[in-house]
Parts: sequence; structure tokens; C-alpha cells
Amino acid sequence: MPQKEQQARAMIDRLLEQAGWHLCDANEANIHSHRGVAVREFALQSGHGFADYLLYLDGTAAGIIEAKKEGHTLSGVETQADKYAQGLPAGLPAWRSPLPFAFQSTGAETRFTNGLDPQPRARSVFAFHRPEMLASWLYVAGLFSAHHTSTLGPGKLRVAELPAGYNATQGTFLGRLRQMPELATEGLWPAQIKAIRNLEHSLEENRPRALIQMATGSGKTFTSISFIYRLIKFAGARRVLFLVDRGNLGDQTLKEFQQYASPYNSFKFSEEYAVQGSANAASAGSARAAIVQRLSSNTLDITARVCICTIQRMYSMLRGKDFAQKITYRTTGTDIKPVEIVVFMRSVKSRSFFEQMKGRGMRVIGNDDLKAVTPDAVSKDHFVIVDAVGVCEQDKTDSRPMEKKPAVSFEKLLQAVSFGNTEEAVLTSIAGRLVRMEHRLREDEDNKIRELSGGLGVKELSRQPVKAVNPDRIVEAASRRLQQIESSNAELGYLNPYAPIEIAQANLPHWRQDGAIYFVTFRLADALPQDKLAQWREERRTWHGFHPKPWSEEEDREYYERFGKSIEKWLDQGQGSCILQLPEVNELVSRAIEYFEGERYRLGKFVVAANHVHVMVQPLPEHQLSEILHSWKSYTSKQISKVEAASRRLSQDHKRQDAASTVWQKEYYDRIVRTPEELYNIEQYIIRHREFDLGEWQKRRDAASTAIQEQVRKELAEEAVQPLHDPKLRELLVEVKKKNEITIDHGSQDEIIEAAFSNDASERARGIVQSFEQFIEEHKDEITALQILYSKPYKARLSFNDIKELADQIQAPPNLWTESQLWQAYAALEKNKVKGAGGRRILTDLVSLVRFAIHQDNELFPFPERVQANFKIWVEAASRRLKRQDGASTGFTDEQMHWLEMIRDHIAANLGIETDDFEYAPFAQEGGLGKVYQLFGDELSANIDELNENLAA
Repeated sequence: MPQKEQQARAMIDRLLEQAGWHLCDANEANIHSHRGVAVREFALQSGHGFADYLLYLDGTAAGIIEAKKEGHTLSGVETQADKYAQGLPAGLPAWRSPLPFAFQSTGAETRFTNGLDPQPRARSVFAFHRPEMLASWLYVAGLFSAHHTSTLGPGKLRVAELPAGYNATQGTFLGRLRQMPELATEGLWPAQIKAIRNLEHSLEENRPRALIQMATGSGKTFTSISFIYRLIKFAGARRVLFLVDRGNLGDQTLKEFQQYASPYNSFKFSEEYAVQGSANAASAGSARAAIVQRLSSNTLDITARVCICTIQRMYSMLRGKDFAQKITYRTTGTDIKPVEIVVFMRSVKSRSFFEQMKGRGMRVIGNDDLKAVTPDAVSKDHFVIVDAVGVCEQDKTDSRPMEKKPAVSFEKLLQAVSFGNTEEAVLTSIAGRLVRMEHRLREDEDNKIRELSGGLGVKELSRQPVKAVNPDRIVEAASRRLQQIESSNAELGYLNPYAPIEIAQANLPHWRQDGAIYFVTFRLADALPQDKLAQWREERRTWHGFHPKPWSEEEDREYYERFGKSIEKWLDQGQGSCILQLPEVNELVSRAIEYFEGERYRLGKFVVAANHVHVMVQPLPEHQLSEILHSWKSYTSKQISKVEAASRRLSQDHKRQDAASTVWQKEYYDRIVRTPEELYNIEQYIIRHREFDLGEWQKRRDAASTAIQEQVRKELAEEAVQPLHDPKLRELLVEVKKKNEITIDHGSQDEIIEAAFSNDASERARGIVQSFEQFIEEHKDEITALQILYSKPYKARLSFNDIKELADQIQAPPNLWTESQLWQAYAALEKNKVKGAGGRRILTDLVSLVRFAIHQDNELFPFPERVQANFKIWVEAASRRLKRQDGASTGFTDEQMHWLEMIRDHIAANLGIETDDFEYAPFAQEGGLGKVYQLFGDELSANIDELNENLAA
């Protein structure tokens, strides 16, 4: 064997051992000696060669590993690995054929294919999965037979080890992603709805990475949390890593997680999973599951479903060392431990960070470095990134500016609305500008606006257009209207022959037999509307009058076509309230059906459809089917009435139908399953029904008439902007907006009077300056730093990353400018206005250059000097405030001033300071965060906020 391949095998051996696999050669194999056994050089059946490694799990073949020398391209090895997965010799125990798991590895790089996925694909992983991980996937895929389960010894798989959301009928994570219920849009803005839906669609299509791009202030963290909640609740995600850039962002994210309330029930995020995680928590010595963990040490809580972590903390966990102060590094791949599954989300400032994550262009964190997070060496619960999701500001290369300089004036937009223009772009633009106006509004101005708008403030005026363009609201209203039209004009409906209403004051015949398996159907009370039922009876009576018995074969077929075959199709259209389609109600009924499984009955396949339930059930001795059905229907009726959305639908439908206030029909249809063939056919029917029902409701809503949707959209929009038709209100809004804005004249050019440089040097300098100012003008709506500097008063604080992004842009070809070069160019043209031309430039001097270029400043002087001047003013003001608060105070002490001066210098170089920065030089050498808190106490946070706001202004 070549030396390079031997080296690769040695590295693969180490990785397998670290992941908990027992390695052995084929002639020494004992497949029952350990939970996971990796057999080297295993001979496959004729024509398939040798598998480099055959993986046995619980004594049964589960997968293969194809080894290649380091540097070999693995993307072309997948076909070879698939061939080996199909070549297991006949008669050997296997979880299935072909084997479900296939790895291709060089030791330094590993790719993995999960054959249990709906559409298997090879993806890069950091290390081999542990046997327990693969066993859990086999379990949820339904491959653990009764024999396998009964033969598991101590330490083997237990159902309690599986996280909430895992279900043996739902398959793998990707499979569950494709079965998630409809998004509950209550409390979400249109941009958030679109982001979550598109993201889920991307993951459903098995795309490994995605990027959410949203404008500033549009609720990126809330969007991320809403998405993560759905991943955990409906897709059964084991653990989500939420990576942030700064510690304070991690604290804010934790608070938002704690405050998040589920739109599907009344629980807070942590409350909902406390009970479901209690088994794991108990095994960890905790009485309560920690659903969200803010990692402040290198120890991972094994019960955590969400881990919020900074890049620095992640680095220290990767290396198994103490907290890291620097994050620029490259790992070798040998110092990171085996891993488990995670969906990775990162809250970032700009798209460039996401590009770093994907390994393109300049990067601080390497692509491989972002693939795993591990805790201390003792624990075996680790991470591996399966899907990576970035959340950042709106794409800076987007041709649409973020309304920092509107293409259409506010006055023109209001005029357009008054003339009947209700396009979505117009309404959302108006809403955005009203939102920004709200924060600068005086009380007297607000009162005038409310007086002219009929009591509506700017906040309400801004919310109404946004609600009017909500696509879900439009579709829902259009669907209701279409349903009303169909109800009045539709063809005759037909009664379900299984339903009890045909025989008044009586029961359907119910057969009873001990130990029998029943196929049961029970429906909502309004699944058969009374008006439709009356029409059905009248038509059937008329038809009988013209067709007395005995019937011919043709008449028999006609009766079946008219009164039998069409019934199920008509009911599946979702007549009535269809409250079972609500996610909370659907889950409630499903839990009720599953609750007494194994205690009162054995449960087979079932489906909770829009207005009825199909279920396979086998009552246990001493329990009758009628008793079981009564338990289900009685309990769920009471609980459904507590669900506001369901109660509202039922009350509306009962008023329309003039029906009694009941949830379920009193009767139910049951059939004893007679043969295995019949059992199989019914199970397949339920499976098809489930697949149909999951998508049918959305399809029906999407199928609503385009014309009706457009009509509804216009009506909602007209209602939303009705107050803006008042010319006095429009005039007042324009006037208030103008008062609260500052117009900057950045178009006037200064004239050079005198220059001390040569004519050639002056011309070169003039060319540089003109090109720089043209660059600013062309990119002011695309580069974050320029957007913020143009938006004065600033709507956001400029960050070091923003300036770094700008520096990267101006230093890139064809410009190749540096801060020093630009400074010298301005000094050559306007010597009297430029200070510090001979000094050393730092990155933050770009702020001064841009301000001077757009004529916000009349003089160009180094940014640290601006900070120094602002610092002096702030210290004087703060000292006076201290003296007013305490007459004996003399202002800041010498030690406090020393720390304030260090903070000043840090802001001069970095544009701001956060509490995490006190853990690094030069503050760490002086005592760090503990010392600065000792000096300033509870005023520390307020002082930092004031210094950040005033010094860089």
C-alpha cells in the first residue's frame, strides 16, 4: 500500500477511535464486542471488491468507508462508495440493502451520505459520526425491528434519548423538514414571513447553506428565533448553534429567546421544552432542561437545544484551551473531537462575514474552522454543521438603496396614494418613512396628526399599509370570499355514506370482536353542512322517484357515481370550519390519540385531516372501542374550545349553519380489518391521505382566483390609506418630516486658491480626490459606512467592521488607495484645511476623510484629534454633573481618568468600545472588567454608552 494512503488510513483510524468505534481487521472481528465496530479490508461479494472499512452497529452492517490518500478529490468517489454499499455478501445481517451510511475520507477531509434522506447527497463533515448518532437515525427511520430492540443491552439506544420532535414515522431531519406545518404568520412582518418561508424551502431542497438578508431594524434576531423554534418543534433539530460576533449581542439574543412566545400555543420558548427535556436533564443531574444556553464557559449543557456562542468562545472550545483573545487561526483538523448534528446560525453585520464563513475571499475564520464546536474532553456531546444559515444586513450589492436617499420624495408618494396608487412598493415606502418619523415626533405634532386622521397616530398610520400588503392576509381573505362564492353557486354536494346523519335518531351498526384491529373515521360536526345535506336528500328523493327499484346495472352505476364516488372528494375539499388544519389543534388531537397507546390500545397509522380523522387502532383487553372514541372526542372537544382561533372559526360556522355548538359528530364509522392485504391497503390509504392533506390546504389557498386576490388587495390597501386622502393630513405630514430632517449640501465644490506642490503633483492629487469623491457618490447607498455617514443625525453607530469594509473597497483594484495617499492628496490641494499631513495614518482616519469629502467638516484633521476634543468636552460635562449630584465630589479621580483615557484611545482606534473589550489588552493588564466595574460601579454602562455616542460623533 502506498505510503500516503497508509498515512490516510492511520488518520482515519484515529478519527474512528475518537468517535467511539472499535477497530479490527477482518480475521480478528467480533461484531458483538462493542456497539460500533469498524472492520478493515472487508471482502464484498464478487464484482464489488473490498470495502476499506465496513461499519457494524449492534452486530448488523450499517455502512462503509472508502479511504483515499490525502489530496484526492472526494467528489468523484461517491459512486464507488455507493457500489460498495450495495455489495454486502448475501446472508450477512444488514440494517437494509444498500447499506444506509456511506463515508468517503482522506483523514483530512471526510464526506458523508445518509441514504435514509429523501434525496441523499454527499456533504462534508468534520469527523465520523458516533455509533449512537447513527443508531438514532436508524430508529427514527423505523429500521429498529422488534428483534433489534429486544436484543439491545445496557447502554444501547433508548427512546428517551431521542429529542422532542423525533418520531419513527417521520424519518430523518431532512424528511421532517419537508413535513413541517404551515408558518403561523401572526406577529410577523411580510419581510420576516418571506425570509422564513424561503429559508425553509431552501433547506427542504437539500441546499446546505443559506443567507437571510434583511434591512436594518427589520427584526433579524426575531426572524432567526422564529425559524429555530420551528426547526426544534416540527423538524426535531437536536441542537442549534447561534454564533454572534460580540458578547453583548449574545446576551441580547438570550433575552429574546427567553421572551419569545410560541404562536402555536401559550408557552414561552423555554417553558415548552422543559418537560420534554426532563429525561435528559435528569440524567445530567438537573431537574429542568436548559433549552437555551448562553455559553460563558467551555462546558456544554447536554440538555441545551440552542447554544449561543461568540467566535472567541467557539475558538477556545475548538482548541480545548482557555478563552481566546485572538481569533485569527487555522486548525490542522487533528485537535478537534468527534461531533454530532447541529444547524448553524450566525448573526452577522454584513454579507462579507457570510462570505468568510463559506470560505471565499479574505477571511479571518477558515471554512474548516466553522464546522465544529466541542466542549471539554470529558463530554461526548458535540456539534457538526449540517446546514449553515447566515443572517445579515440587506445585500450591499443590491441595486435598491435602503431608503437613505429616497428616489421619490415623501410628498410625491402621498400624492400618488391620494390619486389611487396602492402598489406594494408605494405603501411599504410610505410605511418605512412614517416609522422613521415616529421617533422624532413632538407631542404637539402627534396631537395634530391624530386630530386630522381620526385618532390615528404615526405608529398606526405606518402599521396599516404594512398589514394591507401582507400576502397571507390577502390570500386568506380571498380564499374566504372565493369559498362564499362557491357556496352560493356550487354544484350539489353529496353526503359521506360513512357519516351518521342519514339515519336520524339512530346509530350506525358497530361490530365488536376481541383483539380485532379497527379502521375508524370520525368527523367534525360541521364537516357536512346542513344546507348541503338538505340538497343531497332532496336530490336523492327526486332521483328515487324517477328510478324505482329494482335497478338496472346502468342505474346502479349512476347511483354510485352521483351519491357515492364523489362524496370523499367533496369532503376532502375542506367544507366547514376545518379547525383541524390549525397547527395547534392538529397537534392537540394527535397527542390525545397517542396518549394511552400501550395502556388502553395499540395504535397503528393515523392522519388528522382538515375536518376528519382516520386511525388504525386495536383495543386492549377490558377496553372497548366506544370507550376509546369517547375519551378522544370528549377531551379534545374541551381543549379545542380553549383555542381562540378554533373557537372563533366554530362560532362563525355555527352562526352560518345555525347548528349546535359541538365539535365532533356524535357517531363514527368503524370497520374490522379482515386480512393482511386489507390492513396493508388501509395503511397505504392513510399514508397517501396524509401526504395529500399536508399540502392540500396550501394548494387550495394558492388556487384562489387571481382576480379576487387583486380585488381584495386593493380593498385592503384602500382601507389602510384612507386617512391619507385628507390633503390637510398629507400637508402636515410633509411639513413635520421636513422640520425633522437636515439637508446636506454635498454637491458644491471648493475652489483651490493656492498649492505648494508642483503642477504635475497637483494634477495627480486632483485626480485622486475627484475619483475618491466620485467613488463615494456612486457607492453611498451600497457601503454601510457611507450610508451611516450620509445619514446625519446618524441612525446607527459606525462600527470598526464598517470602516474595514470601506477600506477594503477603496484598496481594491482599480483604485488601490490608502489612507495616507488620500490624506496627502487633500493636503496638496487644500493645505490650509488639512492637519497632520506628516503623521502616521490609522484606519479610523477614513471617517475624517469621508466627512471632509462630503463637506460635513470644513477641516481635515486626524480622527484621534476629533476624539480627543470630544473627550475633553465630555469629561467637563460629566464632572459638572457629578458635582451637582454630590457637592463634595471633585469629579473623576486620577485612576478613573487613567481608565477613561484608555477608553478614549480605544475608541479613537476602533470607533467604539464594548464591555467584552475590557478582557483584552491594554485593559486586561490593568485589572480588566472587574477593575473598571470597581472604579465606576453601576455608572459604567451609562458612561460607555455616552462615550461611544459622543467621542466618535
